[in-house]
Amino acid sequence: MTSFGHGTQMARQTPVRSVVALLVLSVGAGCALAWTFSQPDRHPLMFALGLSWVMACAGGAACQVFSRLDPKYFRPARWERNGKVYEWIGVRVFRRILLHTPLGWLGPLGLRSGRSGLDHLLRDIDSAEGRHAVAAGVSLTVAAVYAMTDHKAIAAWLVLVTVPLNVYPVALQRWNRGRVLELQRRVAAVTRPDREPARDLVHGRV
Repeated sequence: MTSFGHGTQMARQTPVRSVVALLVLSVGAGCALAWTFSQPDRHPLMFALGLSWVMACAGGAACQVFSRLDPKYFRPARWERNGKVYEWIGVRVFRRILLHTPLGWLGPLGLRSGRSGLDHLLRDIDSAEGRHAVAAGVSLTVAAVYAMTDHKAIAAWLVLVTVPLNVYPVALQRWNRGRVLELQRRVAAVTRPDREPARDLVHGRV
C-alpha cells in the first residue's frame, strides 16, 4: 500500500520499518493459512486474510514489470484527471489512514528534487498501481471460483478484504498520478531552459 503525503511530502519510513512490517504480516498470513487450510469454511475470515496477503505479495513480485511499461498505459482518463471521483469514494480518508498507521510503512514513496524526481515518482506510482491491480484481479477471480463451488462465505470475505487491500490502493495511485501530473505542468510553466525547476515549488503543495 503506497501513500502520498500532503503536497509532495512523502511518508518517509525507514527500510527497516518496511521490512519488519512485511515480515510480521507475512508470518501472520502464513499462520492463518496453516491454521485454516484444512477447514477454511470454519474460519473464512482468517483464511481470506491469509490468502489475500499471499496473492498481494505475488502481485508485488511483478512490480518491476509495471515500472518499465510505457506511461501511456497508466494515463488518466479525462473523467478522472481532477481526482474528484476518487475523493467521492473516500480516497482522502484512506490516504490519511495509511499516513498515520503502520500500514503506510509497506510502500512509502520518495521524491527527489527537480523534474527527474517527478518522473521517477510517476514510475513508482505506475509500479504500485500495477501490482495492486494484478492482486485485485487474482483475488476477485479466486473469490468467483469459491462462490461457484459453494464456498460463499470465503468468497464474500475475499471480496471484502480485497477492497481495502488492493482496490482502494489502485484508486489512490490513480489520484496520486493526477496530482503529480498537475505538479509537472506547474513546474514546466516556471522552468527556464538553463535551470532546474524551483525547489520551493517542487516541495510545495499540489
